[in-house]
Amino acid sequence: MERNDTFFIPKTERLVEGLPGAEYTPTYVFHANRSASADNSWVHEAKLKHQKQRQKKEEKKKKVKRMSATKAKTDKEREVKKRLRDEETASRKRQKDEEEDKKKQNRVEKRLAQLNIQMDDKLFKEALVARERNLQNFVRGMNKEYNRRRKAA
Repeated sequence: MERNDTFFIPKTERLVEGLPGAEYTPTYVFHANRSASADNSWVHEAKLKHQKQRQKKEEKKKKVKRMSATKAKTDKEREVKKRLRDEETASRKRQKDEEEDKKKQNRVEKRLAQLNIQMDDKLFKEALVARERNLQNFVRGMNKEYNRRRKAA
């Protein structure tokens, strides 16, 4: 409300001035402060002071808004960098796991190959022993038959 704003009825104006929150209208001049003969330069100074305070508040809001925008931007950049780092570490870990799996698979295959060779050697030796035993049994059988025929003749 401005200084000259009025409700035309002084009783109504005084009632409005008495309402809660009326003190938060710094540009309005209350009836108690009005005087027709006195110098009202203080009213103008109060308006200027109020305007400066309002400008400071607006500048502060703009500054906070700029800061929040830059902070949001830096937070977003930080988040992107963190996601990239996480992806990179995950890919390194995945690659390392794959390499370990390959090493394990190679060890398993090598061990299986060794076991296969060992089993082949063992089976081969057993086959040799069995042939040798069969050959010895055959030779014994031949010797017995030879001795039997010699006695019979």
